[in-house]
Amino acid sequence: MPEPESKHDYSIGWITSLPIEKAAAIALLDEVYEEPEDFDQSNIDKEFLYMG
Repeated sequence: MPEPESKHDYSIGWITSLPIEKAAAIALLDEVYEEPEDFDQSNIDKEFLYMG
């Protein structure tokens, strides 16, 4: 599958609150991508985001 070029190429989001949940979610990704160029995370949002 080609790497998504836009934030609109993603169709599912997964929010976790515990580190073990985050680890499980990342383990389920078959690929991890860089953030798309049109992705703009708020300056006050200090969360870690993984694209896959």
